[in-house]
Amino acid sequence: MIPFNQPAPPFLYQDFQSAASAISDALALQHSYMLLLGESGCGKTTLLRHLQQHLDKHSYSVLYLCHGQPSPSGLARVLADAVHLPIRRTRAETSRLLVSTLKNLPTRLLFWIDEAQLIRDDTLHELRLLSEADLEGPPLFSVILSALPSLPVTTAVYNPLPATIITYKPARTRYLNRKPICRSLDGARSLDRAQSCVTCQDARTCTPQIALDFHYRAVPFRLLLAFTSAKNFVLFMKKLGAAGRTYEGALVNISVIDRGRWGEACFEAA
Repeated sequence: MIPFNQPAPPFLYQDFQSAASAISDALALQHSYMLLLGESGCGKTTLLRHLQQHLDKHSYSVLYLCHGQPSPSGLARVLADAVHLPIRRTRAETSRLLVSTLKNLPTRLLFWIDEAQLIRDDTLHELRLLSEADLEGPPLFSVILSALPSLPVTTAVYNPLPATIITYKPARTRYLNRKPICRSLDGARSLDRAQSCVTCQDARTCTPQIALDFHYRAVPFRLLLAFTSAKNFVLFMKKLGAAGRTYEGALVNISVIDRGRWGEACFEAA
């Protein structure tokens, strides 16, 4: 018997159970991005409550965002508030401190975004940048996007570019209103050699990058990789090392995934 003043548990249909099992399996395999599509009223929010009741509280904490359309900076504030982090003077400072805090959380954050079809493209971009800000480690939190079937998914992949790696090195760029105002191609001094990155007061606001030099049809090119693209390159280099290969003269296929307002570079051995 269920007491009259307590809500009855949901009747679990087969598709509900299948979705719950699929998400639970994905979390167990440490997948970082999950997509739950369904018509309004089909039980997506009920599924969240069901999963939250069965998640290991010592392993996961859930952050639920519903009916919100935050800007990229607003998204950082939502995450900062969830981990009790005070907002800093600039967005870059807030993001940097947020990444450091997320790396040291005792539990893994599961960010569930309901009505995700309403989220702006640049906010989804910021979400992924924050999640994958640690180039050497796994994504800092897991994301479940719950949306109507009309959610657009952009995954166009441009034809791979066959290239030969020359070298790579650390780099960094400081942007103002999305325009580069200072750049270093060695991570130590600015290009005009007038400013040391070590002593620069604005160093914290720079975007860490990898400068990749390569040949394409015997013509030298340079790519500045940041965020997900940089992480993809680091993972590619690890695979080369595991295979006992060096990067000098290595043949690589460079492809770009169209993410809407930005492109993600991917690397595969040719």
